[in-house]
Amino acid sequence: MDTRNIGIVRALAWERTPEGLEFPCVTEGLAAARVAVSAVALRVVRVRITAGPLAMAKTFTYVVGRPQVGAWSVDGSSEAVTLRTAQLVVEADLDPWRLTFRTPDGRLLTHEVEDDVNFAGQRLGPRPGFQVESLPHDPARRVLGVAETLLLDPEDHFYGGGERF
Repeated sequence: MDTRNIGIVRALAWERTPEGLEFPCVTEGLAAARVAVSAVALRVVRVRITAGPLAMAKTFTYVVGRPQVGAWSVDGSSEAVTLRTAQLVVEADLDPWRLTFRTPDGRLLTHEVEDDVNFAGQRLGPRPGFQVESLPHDPARRVLGVAETLLLDPEDHFYGGGERF
């Protein structure tokens, strides 16, 4: 068996949830995926990417004294949607799929990179989506993990990123 990456290509729609936004998506090879973006604190968002058409329910059972998120809003169209908190803006382009993170005054913090190649054309990182186990005639037999590729500065800091045992 081989492993390969299948990237999220586009979101089919978006819906507002009590915590933020959810997007039913399509990956390369037309597999279903779901992305949830939730406001967690004034300067923190949670991005969950799950395989399949339905999001897996998971709460913050391990967080004690969760901070207040404050007011947040959503502005959207058929092409893009924006989630705003007092200190963070998340823009989601639906087709092609891409998340962009900004300050409220518009300064770019980071964004997803769908084609992470160097000047020589060598691939440095996968398109955001999934790492899957595959067979020759079964392109996505089992999901092994989630892949995320972000534009980063050497001074950037990220917390979380998934559990590993």
